[in-house]
Formats: sequence, structure tokens, C-alpha cells
Amino acid sequence: LYGAVNLEHISSFSGKTGILVDTSQFNVRAALSAKVLPNVFVGAEAWYSRSYTGAGYDRYLGDGFFVGPNMLWAINDKWTFNAAYQVQVAGKVQAGPGNINLTNYNQHYARVKLGYAF
Repeated sequence: LYGAVNLEHISSFSGKTGILVDTSQFNVRAALSAKVLPNVFVGAEAWYSRSYTGAGYDRYLGDGFFVGPNMLWAINDKWTFNAAYQVQVAGKVQAGPGNINLTNYNQHYARVKLGYAF
């Protein structure tokens, strides 16, 4: 069994479209995987995210909690392929109704990555 925990800070700033976007997120991610074949790992991932205005967590906007499966296939010594799918199962918009946060997050996330080691 293999596990990992990641802490992330993400800042975004854009003024290209004429609309100023200045936001930040703090994410905590955790995953567990097990080897099911000699070069294939399958597991589950969960992550919690908090969104804020400003690059330095100025004003709280909302949060979201996501869960779903993940997999990694080590194609050979150089190439890997991994995929994950998460669904928002809980969340809250600041001063808003509802049990999930569709203002700051999507309800479904899919991630596919092809990696090469050099």
C-alpha cells in the first residue's frame, strides 16, 4: 500500500480580458494506492480546497471536498500514464445556500497525465 499527502498554495492573477481576477486556493490532497499488477497501481484520492480573493488569502469565498479513484500505469522505465476522477461531495459558498460549491469549483474533475522521465 502506498500513500501520499500534498499541501498546495495556488495563486492566480489575470487582467487580459478586462476583468481583473486575483484569487488564491489552499488545497490538502491525500491518496492511497495498491499494486494490482506488476506495473499498475489503483487507488483512491480525496482533497479539500478553500478559495479566497487575493493572492494572500484576503477574503474567504468558499470550500469544496472531493473524492474519487486514481490509477497509474508504468508503461516502461521512462513512460507513465495516470488518471484520476473526482466528484465534489461537499462544499459551501460564503454566505450561500446548498451542500456543494458550484460557484468556485466544478462538480466533476478528470485528470489525465502522460509522463516521461529523462
